[in-house]
Amino acid sequence: INQYPMGALSYCVNDATDFHQALSELDFYLEPLAQNCTFSQFHSAVDMFVSMIKPGDLVIFYFSGHGKQNRDENYLLPSDYSSAC
Repeated sequence: INQYPMGALSYCVNDATDFHQALSELDFYLEPLAQNCTFSQFHSAVDMFVSMIKPGDLVIFYFSGHGKQNRDENYLLPSDYSSAC
């Protein structure tokens, strides 16, 4: 996610695209990239990803964007995140 209202990032989408390409060259099964996702898009992409995992699968989840820690919990932030949330 590059597009954030409180501060855009420059290389996250590029990093994810490069990583996706590298895994493709290693013959991993890949879902389409989810880029600059809003909260609902992010949730849908993660739900779809999790639903496809079967016992014994080798799974890689890659996120590039802002994160936030609140007490002992860590969060991945969607593109429509507001610090007022």
